[in-house]
Amino acid sequence: MMGSYTKGRTDSSREHILFTAIQLFYEYGYNTITMMDIAMATNVGISLVNYHFPSRRALREGIFEYYEGMQKEALPDLEELLRMAETVPPQALIERIMTWRDTGAKKMREAILSIAIRDVSIDARCAQFIQEMLFLPIERLLIPVLDKLIELGRIEPFDKEAFVFLLERYCFSGSALHGAEHRTHRIDMGEKGLSLLFSLIKPAGKPGEGGSESGIGSGAGAGIGDGSGSGIGFDCLEQSAPA
Repeated sequence: MMGSYTKGRTDSSREHILFTAIQLFYEYGYNTITMMDIAMATNVGISLVNYHFPSRRALREGIFEYYEGMQKEALPDLEELLRMAETVPPQALIERIMTWRDTGAKKMREAILSIAIRDVSIDARCAQFIQEMLFLPIERLLIPVLDKLIELGRIEPFDKEAFVFLLERYCFSGSALHGAEHRTHRIDMGEKGLSLLFSLIKPAGKPGEGGSESGIGSGAGAGIGDGSGSGIGFDCLEQSAPA
């Protein structure tokens, strides 16, 4: 089970402890696992665990910092996105922003998000982490890109802030709902929900030409929100259990 996390990255006792803690916190919950549980799972002494992480809270903070480092490497460059706004179809551009978490160590990121989401209503640090790592990246990338697309006349003006707010909460609910018993229902309803949400974005153009360029919400089978399974589907927000 830990192989999907630690393959090629177990060269230090600190990383081994960190990755083991991610697996245990994800599977059993942060408030259930003790430092001794982690020491036993990693086959090291409790003194070594405490050397690297003096407390369980310090260990969770190390996990959050690890996620932040991964995010810095994976986030698309805003200046590049703004340049792309001049030529790339709006649908493809928004898709690039919304699917950045699907690259690289996707299961690792999803597991860490799950650890924070599980306690977001009772732990201020978890709430702060979700705000900074899930919501703010969407705001910082998507709003300037939407502004640029409107400025270039590629999409019609609309309430960007409300759209991004709803999209953030949609991403949050998609990440928070996990478990095999919800999976089929979640994907089906997620596609419909995204279709409704992305229908707020209307391609600009002459009367009778709208939707010809981007396919956003047009039902043309082009991707975002069309329910066809191509482009952005709800699976990009789905939280898969780590292998």
